[in-house]
Amino acid sequence: MFPLLDGLAGACEYDLRSNVRYTAATVRAAMGRRHIRMRVTGPPGGRALLNRSEAEPGFRAVRAEDSNWHDEFLAKPSQSLLRVRPIRDADRVRCPLLLCLAAGDTMVPLRPIERAAVSAPRGELRRYPVGHFDGFLEAFEDVVGDQLEFFDRHLEPPPAA
Repeated sequence: MFPLLDGLAGACEYDLRSNVRYTAATVRAAMGRRHIRMRVTGPPGGRALLNRSEAEPGFRAVRAEDSNWHDEFLAKPSQSLLRVRPIRDADRVRCPLLLCLAAGDTMVPLRPIERAAVSAPRGELRRYPVGHFDGFLEAFEDVVGDQLEFFDRHLEPPPAA
């Protein structure tokens, strides 16, 4: 709902220790050593990759009770966050583009979302006074309502039968 559009900016905003741990784990894997399992979420300052205050409770809140998901991943060189940079191509998106921004989001940088909305020739930006996970929780109806309205404006109805 609230996209990561610039992994480099995200890495720069994030906890240095998390970045160093993750980079060390991926280098180790690239050298052919055993992959290292890392926690995805954790408390602020913890050893998890995502250790912002909303990370752990947010993932817990959106995870289904019967989910098999475990709060860990294998750090691999092919998963470099620094290569996630769709912001670089926003000016080439010719179709209508809706970008949703959670003003209280601590998980993804907000500036790249704003820049993409301006750079994309047909970009539109919607702001919500919530955190990153709230688009799936208390702000769900507002966000999905705006997305449906966007689709209604930009998608042609199917031809009459």
